[in-house]
Amino acid sequence: MPFMLVLLLGTAAARAADTLAASGLDELGDRALIKAILDYYQAEKTHDWQTAYALRGARFAAVVPFEAYARQMDIDTSGWELVGIDGRSVRVEGNVTRVTLSFQEDLGHEVAARLLGAELASPSRNGAPQRYSQLEVTQWTLEDGQWVALAPGARQHFVFNERMVWD
Repeated sequence: MPFMLVLLLGTAAARAADTLAASGLDELGDRALIKAILDYYQAEKTHDWQTAYALRGARFAAVVPFEAYARQMDIDTSGWELVGIDGRSVRVEGNVTRVTLSFQEDLGHEVAARLLGAELASPSRNGAPQRYSQLEVTQWTLEDGQWVALAPGARQHFVFNERMVWD
C-alpha cells in the first residue's frame, strides 16, 4: 500500500476516534441548544479545555480561573474516555433547561475496578477498556443569547462539571 494512502487512512481513523457518537438529540428541539451540547461534549472528548471552558459562560469564568479548570479537567479525565451521548429528555424550569443524557464512557481497568468493584470490573484483555453508561441530568441556560452549560454532568469524576454559579 502506498505510504500516502496509509497516512490518509491513519489520519481518518484518528479523526473518527476523536468524534463523539451522539443520538437522540434532535428530539430536544432547540437547534442552538443541540449545537452547544454537541460542541461541549466534543471539546470534552478531545480535551479541548479552551472550548469547553468558553461553553461554561462568563459567570463560570468569573468564579473559576481557566488554568485551574484545565488542570483539574486533565486530572478528572485520567482513565475515562467519553465515547458517546444519547439525549433522553428535556425539561424547562424557569431559565434553566434540564437535559437528561446517557453518557457512554470507556474506563481503564483501574477506574473500572474502583468504580464498579473488583468483582464487577471485567479483566482488561490487551488493555481493552470497559464500557460504562450513566444517566445524568445536565443543566443549560441562555447567557447573553448563547447556550452555556451550568452543570454538564459530573459523572462521578468531574469536579468542575457540577453547577458552580447560581442566580
